[in-house]
Amino acid sequence: MRSMSPRACSLLLGLGLPLACGGGAASGLFADDTSAASDFLREDDARPSSTQKAAAVALTFPGGGSSGAAQPLNAGLGPETSTACDPEASATTGTAAQVHHVCFFAEDDPTTLAATIEQVVEVVGTDEWVHLRLTLGPDFVDNTYGQTAIGWAEEQGPRPPKPAPMAPPQADAKPAKPAPMAPMADPEPPVADATRQPPERPAPPPGAPGATPSPPDAHAPRPGPGGHTFRDLVGSDHAEIQLLDADGQIAMEFWLDYLSASDAAPSDYASLGVSGGEGRISVGDPDWILASSSSMDRNLNACGLGDFLTDSPETDENYTPNPAASDWDYRVSYEAWISSEAFADAGFGSALIELVHASPSKHGGNSLNVLPAPCPVDPANPEATPEPLPPVLSTIR
Repeated sequence: MRSMSPRACSLLLGLGLPLACGGGAASGLFADDTSAASDFLREDDARPSSTQKAAAVALTFPGGGSSGAAQPLNAGLGPETSTACDPEASATTGTAAQVHHVCFFAEDDPTTLAATIEQVVEVVGTDEWVHLRLTLGPDFVDNTYGQTAIGWAEEQGPRPPKPAPMAPPQADAKPAKPAPMAPMADPEPPVADATRQPPERPAPPPGAPGATPSPPDAHAPRPGPGGHTFRDLVGSDHAEIQLLDADGQIAMEFWLDYLSASDAAPSDYASLGVSGGEGRISVGDPDWILASSSSMDRNLNACGLGDFLTDSPETDENYTPNPAASDWDYRVSYEAWISSEAFADAGFGSALIELVHASPSKHGGNSLNVLPAPCPVDPANPEATPEPLPPVLSTIR
């Protein structure tokens, strides 16, 4: 298993990876906390002593905006908050649960941080669930598109300029004389009429054989790595997530839809979870998923920014919030609440992804294989140590 030193975050920042790190209170998925959520775990699970606890990681990618939904995951946010722009924790929470973090690095490049998962096991009243959020790195994909897309044309270089328009024909231009006919008689060759122009053939319709391609628009985004449009985010993007129980067995496996057309949504677009669009379930009961959402669903519907269907709110390479749409989350993230019934007596082990997917992505390919590793911690805190991986993930790397 690859372990992260406290200096690893400095190295990653030095490589230009967009992330922010911060230290905090002690935590760990199997930390010795007094939480009612420990009922999810087997009583014989090994727990580190207080001197072995890792420093909690407040790690986020840039671009979250100012909405409460985009802030680091907090305990006590129930399934009913999936449609809120500024969700509030339940006042009846029965847990003191800690949120835990798993980072995922590119399989072929362990310095490329591709995604993070925040996850918490909690009890509110008589209800028990796992709340998780998967966030993809903005170097792989983001919620910028149209004229205001960030970083989507760099791989292809500058867009070609518009070609100069062709010069119009001169009014006094004379057509070329036709070749003389074979001698049959001795007629005088015809004299061209200087006032007439040769007839123009009608242009074939666009896309027809022989049609001249339209010149590229120097400002319009191109598909794939050379550009990003709103339509790129609709109907093709999803997250493939496995949920492991504490025995390491797959309790659930599903795809979460990112964004699809929906007549029921104020913006006419929404995440359809596992029940539509790109969503599906291959292992488990759909009823175990209590709620789900995505950052674009919240942007367009919960935060009331549904007018941005052509161009995303303008920002810079640091994803500074736009005052006209400060709640806009430029990150691609997926969120879900899963009933404790999914894990039966074994209890919850961890969420796991084996790849990140976006069509298109900035990476060049639509998918990138990833492996879990401890998240970097704040290099300014030399006493901090990385939060350990959940035991069910410790043998994967």
